Amino acid sequence: MNYGYYGWFVQGNLKYRFNRVIALEMLYRQEYYRLGKVWAAERRSALRFGLSKQFGQWTIRNRHRFEWRNFEYGPNQFRYRADVKLKPEWAFSVLKVKPYFLEEAFISQGNFNRLRSYLGIEGTFKRLQPCFYFLVQTNTMTDKWNHQFIGGFSLGLDVGK
Repeated sequence: MNYGYYGWFVQGNLKYRFNRVIALEMLYRQEYYRLGKVWAAERRSALRFGLSKQFGQWTIRNRHRFEWRNFEYGPNQFRYRADVKLKPEWAFSVLKVKPYFLEEAFISQGNFNRLRSYLGIEGTFKRLQPCFYFLVQTNTMTDKWNHQFIGGFSLGLDVGK
Protein backbone atom coordinates (compact mmCIF):
# COMPACT_ATOMS: atom_id res chain seq x y z
CA MET A 1 0.00 0.00 0.00
CA ASN A 2 1.27 3.46 -0.87
CA TYR A 3 0.95 5.95 2.00
CA GLY A 4 2.16 8.92 -0.05
CA TYR A 5 5.42 10.57 -0.94
CA TYR A 6 5.42 13.84 0.97
CA GLY A 7 6.06 14.06 4.66
CA TRP A 8 5.26 17.67 5.44
CA PHE A 9 5.74 21.27 4.36
CA VAL A 10 5.65 24.83 5.61
CA GLN A 11 4.31 27.56 3.35
CA GLY A 12 4.04 31.29 3.72
CA ASN A 13 2.41 33.80 1.45
CA LEU A 14 1.74 37.48 0.97
CA LYS A 15 -1.60 38.37 -0.58
CA TYR A 16 -2.80 41.61 -2.10
CA ARG A 17 -6.49 41.93 -2.91
CA PHE A 18 -7.14 44.51 -5.64
CA ASN A 19 -10.91 44.33 -5.02
CA ARG A 20 -13.53 41.71 -4.07
CA VAL A 21 -12.84 39.75 -7.27
CA ILE A 22 -9.08 39.94 -8.06
CA ALA A 23 -6.14 38.93 -5.85
CA LEU A 24 -2.39 38.40 -6.32
CA GLU A 25 -0.20 36.24 -4.05
CA MET A 26 3.49 35.48 -3.65
CA LEU A 27 4.21 32.11 -2.00
CA TYR A 28 7.21 30.19 -0.72
CA ARG A 29 7.07 26.53 0.30
CA GLN A 30 9.74 24.37 1.93
CA GLU A 31 8.68 20.76 1.44
CA TYR A 32 10.25 17.55 2.77
CA TYR A 33 9.57 14.16 1.19
CA ARG A 34 10.91 10.64 1.36
CA LEU A 35 13.41 9.73 -1.36
CA GLY A 36 14.43 6.14 -0.75
CA LYS A 37 15.93 6.03 2.74
CA VAL A 38 16.66 9.77 3.03
CA TRP A 39 14.53 12.88 3.42
CA ALA A 40 14.89 15.36 0.55
CA ALA A 41 13.88 19.01 0.32
CA GLU A 42 12.13 21.02 -2.33
CA ARG A 43 12.12 24.82 -2.25
CA ARG A 44 9.22 26.26 -4.21
CA SER A 45 8.64 29.91 -5.10
CA ALA A 46 5.32 30.79 -6.71
CA LEU A 47 3.18 33.61 -8.00
CA ARG A 48 -0.59 33.10 -7.91
CA PHE A 49 -3.32 35.14 -9.58
CA GLY A 50 -6.91 34.54 -8.50
CA LEU A 51 -10.44 35.54 -9.34
CA SER A 52 -13.40 35.01 -7.03
CA LYS A 53 -17.08 35.71 -7.63
CA GLN A 54 -20.22 35.07 -5.61
CA PHE A 55 -23.29 33.66 -7.37
CA GLY A 56 -26.25 33.53 -4.98
CA GLN A 57 -25.30 31.26 -2.07
CA TRP A 58 -22.11 29.97 -3.77
CA THR A 59 -18.62 31.32 -4.43
CA ILE A 60 -16.55 30.23 -7.42
CA ARG A 61 -12.81 30.84 -7.28
CA ASN A 62 -10.35 30.36 -10.13
CA ARG A 63 -6.58 30.57 -9.49
CA HIS A 64 -3.51 30.34 -11.73
CA ARG A 65 -0.18 29.51 -10.09
CA PHE A 66 3.31 29.72 -11.63
CA GLU A 67 5.93 27.78 -9.63
CA TRP A 68 9.71 27.49 -9.74
CA ARG A 69 10.63 24.17 -8.08
CA ASN A 70 14.19 23.85 -6.76
CA PHE A 71 14.98 20.25 -5.77
CA GLU A 72 17.75 19.11 -3.46
CA TYR A 73 18.15 16.01 -5.69
CA GLY A 74 17.28 16.19 -9.38
CA PRO A 75 16.73 18.93 -11.94
CA ASN A 76 14.83 22.12 -11.16
CA GLN A 77 11.62 22.78 -13.07
CA PHE A 78 8.86 25.24 -13.83
CA ARG A 79 5.24 24.20 -13.21
CA TYR A 80 1.86 25.80 -13.93
CA ARG A 81 -1.23 24.94 -11.87
CA ALA A 82 -4.83 26.04 -12.36
CA ASP A 83 -7.76 25.32 -10.09
CA VAL A 84 -11.47 26.00 -9.76
CA LYS A 85 -13.12 25.87 -6.32
CA LEU A 86 -16.83 25.81 -5.52
CA LYS A 87 -17.84 26.71 -1.93
CA PRO A 88 -21.16 27.75 -0.31
CA GLU A 89 -21.55 31.08 1.45
CA TRP A 90 -23.36 29.44 4.37
CA ALA A 91 -21.45 27.88 7.26
CA PHE A 92 -22.22 25.84 10.36
CA SER A 93 -20.81 25.45 13.89
CA VAL A 94 -18.58 27.78 15.90
CA LEU A 95 -15.71 26.97 13.45
CA LYS A 96 -17.74 28.42 10.52
CA VAL A 97 -17.30 25.11 8.65
CA LYS A 98 -17.92 25.12 4.89
CA PRO A 99 -17.72 22.15 2.53
CA TYR A 100 -15.98 22.64 -0.82
CA PHE A 101 -15.14 20.95 -4.11
CA LEU A 102 -11.93 21.80 -5.99
CA GLU A 103 -10.57 20.63 -9.34
CA GLU A 104 -6.88 21.30 -10.14
CA ALA A 105 -4.77 20.68 -13.26
CA PHE A 106 -0.94 20.64 -13.48
CA ILE A 107 1.36 21.33 -16.41
CA SER A 108 5.09 20.56 -15.95
CA GLN A 109 7.82 20.78 -18.55
CA GLY A 110 5.18 21.66 -21.17
CA ASN A 111 3.06 18.56 -20.53
CA PHE A 112 -0.29 18.07 -18.80
CA ASN A 113 0.65 15.51 -16.16
CA ARG A 114 -1.64 15.64 -13.13
CA LEU A 115 -5.25 16.21 -12.17
CA ARG A 116 -6.59 16.49 -8.61
CA SER A 117 -10.23 16.34 -7.47
CA TYR A 118 -10.76 17.48 -3.86
CA LEU A 119 -13.73 17.15 -1.54
CA GLY A 120 -13.20 18.82 1.82
CA ILE A 121 -14.32 21.02 4.66
CA GLU A 122 -12.64 24.16 5.92
CA GLY A 123 -13.32 26.41 8.85
CA THR A 124 -12.24 29.56 10.64
CA PHE A 125 -11.75 30.11 14.35
CA LYS A 126 -10.20 33.47 15.20
CA ARG A 127 -6.88 33.37 13.29
CA LEU A 128 -6.80 29.59 12.76
CA GLN A 129 -8.03 28.06 9.50
CA PRO A 130 -8.26 24.24 9.71
CA CYS A 131 -9.01 22.20 6.59
CA PHE A 132 -9.63 18.47 6.08
CA TYR A 133 -9.84 16.98 2.61
CA PHE A 134 -9.92 13.82 0.56
CA LEU A 135 -8.59 13.89 -2.99
CA VAL A 136 -8.08 11.65 -5.97
CA GLN A 137 -4.80 12.46 -7.71
CA THR A 138 -4.43 11.22 -11.28
CA ASN A 139 -0.90 11.21 -12.70
CA THR A 140 0.13 10.40 -16.25
CA MET A 141 2.69 7.65 -16.42
CA THR A 142 3.82 7.64 -20.08
CA ASP A 143 0.58 6.75 -21.89
CA LYS A 144 -1.19 5.37 -18.78
CA TRP A 145 -3.00 7.06 -15.88
CA ASN A 146 -2.20 6.26 -12.26
CA HIS A 147 -4.73 7.13 -9.50
CA GLN A 148 -3.85 7.80 -5.87
CA PHE A 149 -6.32 8.38 -3.03
CA ILE A 150 -5.01 10.93 -0.53
CA GLY A 151 -6.37 12.28 2.74
CA GLY A 152 -4.98 15.48 4.15
CA PHE A 153 -5.11 18.13 6.84
CA SER A 154 -3.82 21.68 6.83
CA LEU A 155 -3.82 24.38 9.46
CA GLY A 156 -3.56 27.96 8.31
CA LEU A 157 -2.72 30.94 10.48
CA ASP A 158 -3.90 34.38 9.34
CA VAL A 159 -1.56 36.98 10.85
CA GLY A 160 -3.01 39.83 8.79
CA LYS A 161 -6.08 40.48 10.95
